[in-house]
Amino acid sequence: MTVSTAASRCLAAAIGIAFVLGAALPAAAQSGPVQLLKKRQPDRAVPASPAPAITEPGSRAPSGVTVRRLGTVSPDSVGVLGRDQGGLGSGMWADLERPRIVALLKALPENLASPALRDLQRRLLLTTATVPGGDGGPSILEIRAAKLAALGDMDSVQQLVAAAPDRDGNELLDRLVAEAALVSADPLGACANADLFVSSYASEFWQRLDIYCRIRQQDRNGAMLGLDLLREKTGQSTFLRAAEASLAGAGQPSFQEPGFDILDVAMLIFGGYGLPADTVPTLPAAALGALALADTVPTDIRLVAAERGVAAGTVSADTLQTIYGFAGFSSDEMSDPVAAAARLDRPRARALLFQASQRQGLDTARAELMRAALATAIDPWQYLVVARAFQPVVAAIAPTPSLNWFAPYAVAGLLTAGDARSAESWVRLMEANAPVSDEAAKLARELRPLIWIATRPVPAPTEIASLFPDDGAGADLSIRARLLPLLDASGVPTPGESWNPLLTWTETEPAEVAPQHLAAAIRRAAENRRVAEAVVLALRLLADHGPGGSPGQSVVLAVDALASTGLADDARAIALEAAIAGIGSES
Repeated sequence: MTVSTAASRCLAAAIGIAFVLGAALPAAAQSGPVQLLKKRQPDRAVPASPAPAITEPGSRAPSGVTVRRLGTVSPDSVGVLGRDQGGLGSGMWADLERPRIVALLKALPENLASPALRDLQRRLLLTTATVPGGDGGPSILEIRAAKLAALGDMDSVQQLVAAAPDRDGNELLDRLVAEAALVSADPLGACANADLFVSSYASEFWQRLDIYCRIRQQDRNGAMLGLDLLREKTGQSTFLRAAEASLAGAGQPSFQEPGFDILDVAMLIFGGYGLPADTVPTLPAAALGALALADTVPTDIRLVAAERGVAAGTVSADTLQTIYGFAGFSSDEMSDPVAAAARLDRPRARALLFQASQRQGLDTARAELMRAALATAIDPWQYLVVARAFQPVVAAIAPTPSLNWFAPYAVAGLLTAGDARSAESWVRLMEANAPVSDEAAKLARELRPLIWIATRPVPAPTEIASLFPDDGAGADLSIRARLLPLLDASGVPTPGESWNPLLTWTETEPAEVAPQHLAAAIRRAAENRRVAEAVVLALRLLADHGPGGSPGQSVVLAVDALASTGLADDARAIALEAAIAGIGSES
């Protein structure tokens, strides 16, 4: 069967954003093809609780990164990543004035569903790099820390703040460190200096933190006094209701206010309360992991938080799979999971189908269960969740001709896990079946370039020419028009003859184009090899819809700019996400 246009585009757009490109091995260590995609380590569902100790220059921090001090250089220049640890280089801001750097950092997106983009932005924010000094104006260090927190990467917030000298009296940084502790495995770590902060800072956050700490430390009288003072100042709020209910040992309080923050969530978790499921999408990304892991919270809420956390990169697929296992189902639902899933809300439907896939021994049945799970996903981030959660299911299915229809899902899922070798077996099956199956031939032409982008060494021009011949025979030229620019921009050499048939080809629908102002700016940044500026502009070009949903011109511009400024692996990661997103789109 052929994957439908709308379904496959939505499927692949979201599955594609699950790719993260690992660093290539040094040339001397290579023997045979070297895989750019490395098997992903499980994402940390909750950051480590303590802030890393400040270490001497060149020594190892607990996280395994080097904390680098810059002496008398501006605190804005400190970081925890050097070039050899994935940083973008100490000169990444070269030739830029401080106001331009501030503007670029402020323009960084705060919600990134693409792991490749999120990894690139995280490394930009953590890189040790020289920043021009200046009197007054915004603190670049504060902007960087706040942007990391918006991504939900509180572990990195702790590392960056710990590396910064002389941060005493900086309320924003102190708050971010406290919030990092609140979502860690040891939330009481946020209480270490709560009494000091509440006397030093006048903002409401510290009053609420002091109340939270007193409740946890069983200082009932102090907590009640704090609540009385806070109530007079602010009136009723989510935090107040949760704190009052916790002190009274009451049942689930009622909440109407949107906009829960990390401290609200921490109070709810301690009280063992849930929150309206429709508020979970509005939570800070950092709170999702803590909520998913909280065994005091109702399972249905944990399930929604875990799925959102996987999409945001703050919860691991392993954690989500575990929480899927907590959901309870009747024997009737388990006996016919596909039919039952159609009657359940989507997170529970996916949990049911996952549980059923773990009990199923037939490859065909496993594939059908994954397809049913994908059918529950109406948004791209939900497809990403299914791809991540069902990856073990995909890995257990052996390629066979009867499962040609499953090849796109299999290749996407396997590459997501960094398993290019197994993905290659599916592509070879399609190539073997191509002479007798038009569907297999089409899929082979679509899937083989993904392997080329994902692995090294790159193919010879003759291999590309044989797949995309000069006479335009075989595939729909729209496949060629989509893939050749991605291959070329990501550093895979493409022969001129493969482009010839496109000279007279016209798209059936007008192509979406990149915003003109960003297109001009990123070309200029790439030409002048301004690394950080090119990165920020690439993120701006692709942030709204990810590489899989952005205009093709935007993707090519971003990939080409990153490759031109020395970030070849990031360029290929983004190209791969975009290539996956187009699977089946010409059907």
